[in-house]
Amino acid sequence: MTILTDFADFPSAYWIEPETGSYILSGSEKGVEQARSLGVKEELIIKTSGLVINPRFYKPIVSDRAQERQRLGLDPDCLTGLVLFGGNGSKVMLEIAKRLERFQQKLQLIFICGHNEELALTLRESQGLQKRFVTTFTKDIPFYMHLCDFMIGKPGNVSISEALVMKLPVIVERSVATMPQELYTTDWIQQQQVGLVIRSFRDIDRSVEQFLQPENFARYRANVAALNNRAVFEIPDILQKILASNYKTTVAEPLQQR
Repeated sequence: MTILTDFADFPSAYWIEPETGSYILSGSEKGVEQARSLGVKEELIIKTSGLVINPRFYKPIVSDRAQERQRLGLDPDCLTGLVLFGGNGSKVMLEIAKRLERFQQKLQLIFICGHNEELALTLRESQGLQKRFVTTFTKDIPFYMHLCDFMIGKPGNVSISEALVMKLPVIVERSVATMPQELYTTDWIQQQQVGLVIRSFRDIDRSVEQFLQPENFARYRANVAALNNRAVFEIPDILQKILASNYKTTVAEPLQQR
């Protein structure tokens, strides 16, 4: 069994190898279409409701969101964005912070800088009038997502899936620097209308301005809420059924013939 952890196979036959006779589990219609086009038998192709992510992102967070925002020095009622670029952060976070300063009365940000202590220090020192909370590497990503209304970051297949399970619309960049396996993710975001894809984070202020319009933001949030990725819970049942079926045909029947 091959479980795609990307929204699509790239390059072709990277995940999907028909000659192995493996089951192909895909969280997107694109992956299903690719499996068919590569010659995988129909009975071996299974569509799941999304990509597998850590079950922690499904656990209810019972803490009071407004109170926790205040504890971090943030406004309990202000639109809050999460800026997240993987385990080592990214210098582009400085650009994002600078360009979003003009929304200081309408927007506040949580920056997670990963292991980049220098980046975290620079963001703290350059805070100015904008309300922001800056932290380094943390295992509490679900908690910080719970405190936010949307996410800005790179189009990583798993991180985008995590944000959407936490009901956060996303803003990502698609440029020459985008990793090849993440290119289709930007297409998928646009197709599902669960966020914005921009050419450069130099335009991040224009994108956020769209989120500041209540009718636009409500539409994106409704589209996110309509998704129901339960793949991490679906796949054990799928595997059990496959094992049971194969056991019956390869073991039980020959035993009955003896």
